[in-house]
Amino acid sequence: LKYEHVLLEFTALKQGEKQGRLDELVQQIDQRPDLLKSYIRFVFNKFDRNGNGTLHQPEVEACLVSEGYTEERAKHVVDDFFSVFDLDDSGELNESEFLALHVILVQSIDEVLISDITEKTCLSVCKRYDANKDNFLQMDEFVKAMSQMLQVDMSRQDVMSLWQVMDKSAGNDKVDLKKVARFFYTVCQCLGQTEAANRRISHSLLARASTAMGSSGAGLPRVPSL
Repeated sequence: LKYEHVLLEFTALKQGEKQGRLDELVQQIDQRPDLLKSYIRFVFNKFDRNGNGTLHQPEVEACLVSEGYTEERAKHVVDDFFSVFDLDDSGELNESEFLALHVILVQSIDEVLISDITEKTCLSVCKRYDANKDNFLQMDEFVKAMSQMLQVDMSRQDVMSLWQVMDKSAGNDKVDLKKVARFFYTVCQCLGQTEAANRRISHSLLARASTAMGSSGAGLPRVPSL
């Protein structure tokens, strides 16, 4: 869901706005330690087989696989983001465009809060599982969505019980896509409240530790209390 949230944000940008965001992302890389920048450029050059300073789509996929992505996931990511960063429609990514993609995958997605997820994002994700594009999820599609999005494995009986909560008009074989999206959005809102509470607790603990260490003359930085 965080991935889809960032993807929707970038695909909604106009061409000029995309260039501005790309420049911002590259600047973020420039502020990183030299070792990290060197590593990213090493990866880029490693998969630039012909040394022309650009990567084609299969080369970017191979790069992601080398970084631990499955082949299916790598293709999925490249299909989604390649056109976002291929600003000149060359069918290739230059080094700056590749650096921007790297920031997206390792930083921007991680920075999204669960509470930032919108119902539009949830609907966009659900549409990926609607194989026949009929605006309904079949039993197997719904089970796959629950497994991949929430890491929950469900029996047919579990699914039917949940469907009745989501959509009382749901049949035995499919459920309305929008009702599923609404369900996932509600889950995100609940998780977001927990996430926010955990952040407050973590901040409070850090503040207490900082105060305690400060009073003893140790070197933890002080942080403001909530």
